[in-house]
Parts: sequence; structure tokens; C-alpha cells
Amino acid sequence: MRPLRMLLLTAATTLLMGQAPPPAPPAGAIIAGKVFLVDVRTPVQSDDVWVYLRVPNARPSARREWPGLKDPRSPYLITQEGKRFSRASLVVPLGATVTFPNKDLVIHNVFSPDPFFDLGEYSFDRVGKSHQFTTVAAADIYCDVHKDMFSKVKSVDTRPEWIAHVASDGSYRFEGIPAGAYEVVGWASEGKTEEYSTVEVSGTGAFTPLEIHLQKNARPATHLNKHKGNYGYDR
Repeated sequence: MRPLRMLLLTAATTLLMGQAPPPAPPAGAIIAGKVFLVDVRTPVQSDDVWVYLRVPNARPSARREWPGLKDPRSPYLITQEGKRFSRASLVVPLGATVTFPNKDLVIHNVFSPDPFFDLGEYSFDRVGKSHQFTTVAAADIYCDVHKDMFSKVKSVDTRPEWIAHVASDGSYRFEGIPAGAYEVVGWASEGKTEEYSTVEVSGTGAFTPLEIHLQKNARPATHLNKHKGNYGYDR
């Protein structure tokens, strides 16, 4: 028979070497729900739906304090590959930089007509060129070489962790939300406009799930090049 002292020591060693206990949930409230993209009255499935939190009547956010915007290595990427942009849309916090790598062995260009910017033409480049989004807007992103390349970047004045690309079933979830009033905003590049619900949350616990419905809108069949003219042949 093993001494009691040895048994206790073995048990303590097992606890120390075993799996760590799960981390405590973040302090604050949970806001969760679903966003539906609707074509007339019929819900349609889309991988291009976003949701973010906005504080009503808030002063401009102190973006200097957001660690993600201090890092020169941008976490926000839209890759050019197969003569397509890798994302149909991207929602970023105001002041964020988006980088556009080119993984094709052909020349591409990245430009937006409004707010206007033009990164020029460049061929294969795994790093890519970048643009900082400094105004609250939804910018259409095109390639001046290939007319069928399309994406959209929406910059919003909120914290990076309060932006989410919703799951395939439209669900979203934010944790650790401080007490207060919030607008829960749904948006899709295919939607006619953003829609939101206003909620008041307490400091802890889960909030009743929210539903937001967005009306689908067809993307324009064509667009002009950066010189406001028609496209020629793709290169």
C-alpha cells in the first residue's frame, strides 16, 4: 500500500500537469442574434453579410488607443487572384489600412471612384499596395484592367472588436460588451441600405437575440473605368 503522503503528492502533480481550467468568460454583456438578407420577401443565403456595434450620438472614437491600428502590418487584406478580388466586401474600423496583394502573373490595378483613390498598376506582388480609409463611407473597389473585378470596403467609426462577418446562417455574437445603449447594425454590399436595432444592455449576462433584415439590391451590371470611360479589352 502506498503511503497517504505519496498519494496526495501524486494527485497534486496530476492536477498541475493536467489540462488547465477553461478561461473565465469576458466581463460584460453578450449581444447575439441573426441578420437576414431578403430578396423581396424571401430570405437568401449570402456570405457577404456583416454586423457591427455603434454607440448612438457618440463623439468620434479615440482611435489612437486601438492596438490594431498602430500595427503597420495590416490585418486587413483583399487579395487579387484568378482575376478576382478574394472578398466581395470588407468592413473595417475608421483609420484602418487595407492591403491588396496581387497573386496573379498579370497586371492589376486597384481604384475607387468615390471616395477616389488609385493604387496604380502592378504585377505579381505578394505584399501588395495599401490604402488607409479615413472617412466613414462604403467604397466600391475596382480594377482598371479587368472590368469584372469588384469588391467593397465599408469603413465605420467603431472599435475593431465590434465588427463581425456573420456566419453562413446569419448568426453573430459579441461578448464583453460594457453596459449602455448600442445600435446593432447589419450591412451587406448587396443590400439597399444598412439597418439597425437599438438595444440597452446591462453589465453582465446575455441579451435577447436580435433579428435584422436587409433588403437585397442587385449590383450594377457595369461600371466605368477610373478615367470615367468605358473599358476596352481585358489584359
